[in-house]
Amino acid sequence: MNKLQKISTDLDLVNAIQPTLKAPYETALKFANAIPDYSLLQYRDLAFLICRFLAHKSEMSFEETALHGIINELHEAQLINAAQQDLLHRLRILGNHGAHKAENTRAPQQQPESPSVQQVDQRLIRLREEVGQARAIFLELACDLYRDEYPQRKIPPYEEAPVGEQDHKEILYTAIKDSQNWQAQYEAALTYERLAEEYSNKAGFIKSVQVCVHWISLLNKALASYEAAWKQSAIDKKSDREMAFIEYRNPDNQMAQLCELEPLYQYCRLCFLQLEFNNIDDSDDWTSAAKQSWKFLLKAADRKHPGANTLVGKIYLNGLPGREPQYTLAFRYLNRALKLGAEDVHLQLFQYYQDPGCADFNIDTAFEYLREGEENGSLDCQYELGVQYFHGDNIGRDEELAKAKFEQAASKGHQHAALSLDLCFGDLAEQMEQHFNGELLNYDPPAEPIVNPPKFGRNQPCPCGSGAKYKKCCGGVNRGMDRGIPFLEETLY
Repeated sequence: MNKLQKISTDLDLVNAIQPTLKAPYETALKFANAIPDYSLLQYRDLAFLICRFLAHKSEMSFEETALHGIINELHEAQLINAAQQDLLHRLRILGNHGAHKAENTRAPQQQPESPSVQQVDQRLIRLREEVGQARAIFLELACDLYRDEYPQRKIPPYEEAPVGEQDHKEILYTAIKDSQNWQAQYEAALTYERLAEEYSNKAGFIKSVQVCVHWISLLNKALASYEAAWKQSAIDKKSDREMAFIEYRNPDNQMAQLCELEPLYQYCRLCFLQLEFNNIDDSDDWTSAAKQSWKFLLKAADRKHPGANTLVGKIYLNGLPGREPQYTLAFRYLNRALKLGAEDVHLQLFQYYQDPGCADFNIDTAFEYLREGEENGSLDCQYELGVQYFHGDNIGRDEELAKAKFEQAASKGHQHAALSLDLCFGDLAEQMEQHFNGELLNYDPPAEPIVNPPKFGRNQPCPCGSGAKYKKCCGGVNRGMDRGIPFLEETLY
């Protein structure tokens, strides 16, 4: 550190502590308004960089790989105090709301409109508020680190650098103008995906063909930008002579081994999201691009990207198109993702252990992972707990707890939780109940003995008669959106 460095802004303060912290902090400020979940992800990365900086100063190596465990290790080694430990955990949890962006991306659903559709913009507002909270926590940590480094010096008054006011057009224009800048392409991809999400949400839950076509078009633009980003990042790392050799061999495979991991993972994730949306369940229907993406995803997982390991585990858990689930491989990748600190792996481990077709089937273990994910800040896990309490299949039915979980997740911007509140506990639920009570007044069926319904494995044919697998139909991941919530089509019109 340069002790004579002048500090006039928070960027100067961060740079004085450790220069490697400045770039992600600038990125967090840049996207605070345009893509706040990406900004939150930067704050999570900053929490990790602070931990690594403190460990390096004391020549300490971590036994843990997950950020939660790393923070606790620093406290046990007395390298941070209890207050700093709490600040790091709070920053980590807020950052997880950015890390879980991928899990919350869903295709448009054919669902009834509800009052929650009018509150779509609230999610963006909440994310921006969380970005502000994360910034305040980070600066408090930065001041602590500065005092620890220079106990005899006072922190001079400084101004906070302005938050970026970039709009979508400016980000996309920059990417077009600077096509050989992989970061600009990556930011454009994030923007296209954000636009797709906002467009889908504001269109309501009953989508026209035109809406779905435009939604897919935006995602295709995001996919192309992600591809440009990871390939350009590989090119930037090699000389012209080395690139000529790579192009002679197998350029894509070689570049996937060299490129930045994050855009490569996002490219693969979005490719498989589109396959899921198109309900591709046969290996013959896989495009050559999808097959290539699978190879790239395996490379990203082998290079120890946490999210890639989670996604590979999920795909093996559901079964590759035309194949049965491969539980051994699924668990191998999910377990590695857990050790790498993937924040979205707990929901997949819950689904692994609660599957009756799995040799390791164990409901207690499944719910341990679900609750651990909730404690780590996963809104998807919190929402899934609400779904489980509402249906009561694997745990005692408790509508009060279900409502509490939905409210907690919805208050932090989880859209499915907000919709479930309306469908299960809001005015819409009361209207449906009144409708069904009226329809059933003149219907008095003979009493039948109560029979416990059989459990179905996720890969067995769905009992509803659709012909699809149970996991693709009534037992899907999003079953909380349509299972156990009574409504008929005629009630919507």
